Formats: sequence, C-alpha cells, structure tokens
Amino acid sequence: MKSATIRFVKRVYRKVKTTLLTHKPPVITGLFFRSLSLMDKLLSQRKLTPAEMRENMLWKQDYLASYDRGRDRFTVETAYPVAVGSADHLHPRGTVFDSSVNYRFNLKVREFLRPQEKISLMDLGCAGGGLVRSFLRDGHAAIGLEGSDASKRMRSGEWDTIPFNLFTCDITKPFQVSLAGRPFQFDVITAWDVLEHIPEAALTGLVGSISLHLRPGGYFIGSVDLLPDGNPLTGAVYHLTLKPAGWWEQLFCERGFVKVENHPFTTQDMVRGHGMSLKDWCPEDGGGMHLVLQKVL
Repeated sequence: MKSATIRFVKRVYRKVKTTLLTHKPPVITGLFFRSLSLMDKLLSQRKLTPAEMRENMLWKQDYLASYDRGRDRFTVETAYPVAVGSADHLHPRGTVFDSSVNYRFNLKVREFLRPQEKISLMDLGCAGGGLVRSFLRDGHAAIGLEGSDASKRMRSGEWDTIPFNLFTCDITKPFQVSLAGRPFQFDVITAWDVLEHIPEAALTGLVGSISLHLRPGGYFIGSVDLLPDGNPLTGAVYHLTLKPAGWWEQLFCERGFVKVENHPFTTQDMVRGHGMSLKDWCPEDGGGMHLVLQKVL
C-alpha cells in the first residue's frame, strides 16, 4: 500500500512539473519550484550522522595509506576539466545533492560478470561519488567523472574521502583515462540520468568516448529520464535532449553496441529509475528508461 501511494505521488509530481515547465503559469510556477529547491535540500543524500563522519575519517586514513604504499593512480587527461557552459555547472543541483548508491546493482554486476572477481567501473556524471566508493569498498577498481567542480570545491559527498578516484571533466569533449600512465578500458561504464543532460550534437562524440574506454565485450548500463527538467526561476534547462526510448538505443547500436536482452537487472536493481524513493522515477510509469548495452565493435 505504501509503495503504491509513493508511486502515485511521484506520477502526479512528474506530471505537474512537466506541465509547469511547458506552460509556466507565473504564480504557481514560482511556488512549485521554490518548494522543489527546499525539498532537494531536505532530501539531500549528503547529510551525515556522527557515526558516518567517524567512519569516513577511518576510511580516508586507510584509503590514503594505500596510495602511500605505491598503489597505482588513475589519471584523466582533458583540455576541458569543467563543463563551464552547462546548466549543471552554472546552476548546480544534482551534483551538489545526489550521491546515488544501490547495493543491489553492485551485486547484480558481480553476478552478470561472473566468474570475473575484480571489476573495473567508470561512472559518468558521478555527482557525489557514492557509487564509485561503494565499488571501491567491494574491492573493485572504480572512478567517477563529473562535469561540475561544485562538489570538489566544497569537498562534499565522497570528494573528500576518495579524492584519487573522482575527477572533473566535460564528457562532451575528448578525454583519456589512464592507469599507471597507460590508457585504460573498463568492464562497465555507467551513466545515471546523465545522457539527457547532453546536447544532441555532442552525443555522438560522447558515445565514441564511452566505446573508447570500454574493453571489447564491455557493458554500458544507465538510465535516461525522458521528461523535461529545469528551473524557470534560474533559467536552467537541465534536460537538453528529449527523445523516445528507441532513439537512445539506436544511438548506441549504430556505433558498435548491441542491446542485451538477457541480463539479471530488474528495475529495483538500478541506481536511478528504480522507483523506490520519493525523488526517483519508475520506468513502468512512463517517462524514463534503462539501457543495458554491450560493446561489440
């Protein structure tokens, strides 16, 4: 009953938000988006209890010590370290409030890639870096790329606890990830509610960068929110490419990927678009989709 109520509330919320973004009635729009900004702060995933702060301190000590012992570091080479023109940098929201983690996803990735024991993952649009830290904690190799440097400057989320695994980078421009000075290819690349933030003209280059950084047979897994998003009060438009589900699949399949039909992931296993929180949509309600694709070329 509770789950059904939450899904109903979310459906109404997304419908109202889409209507206001489209028609912008002045009084209602102002009240709605001011309330939405307050809700973002109240529901932020960055709030820590005293116990979590102590855990972070101990984690960081061990983390830094591992690099002092000569652990190899990832590097990211780019001429565009920040997506300076994006709304997500000019009017940061998700990058300062979100740090999504779903341990069901971690377990399903291990199941999917079994018998492989150690997995390498790159998360695009990593926001607070929660997913990256969760994979590091499980003993895997992981990094995150984020277009805005807001969280880095504030040392917010995991940017203070895993500083050698989170990087700022405009992913719409060319970049190269290396490990110990050599170009590196990952087993899995993820992007959760990120692709729709990219201008359509830049998506071909981004898919090329994803392919470049995936090993042959590697997987791209992510979510796409298909509805408009922005904030009329600031002028921010966050969702720049609004296309139907088939268009997104074709974008990848025309560039050397195939859709994976038989995989273990359910909606509830995904990091975003799992429908299990007030802020998260569910694909069964329309307006969002998941992608599980394999690089074959």
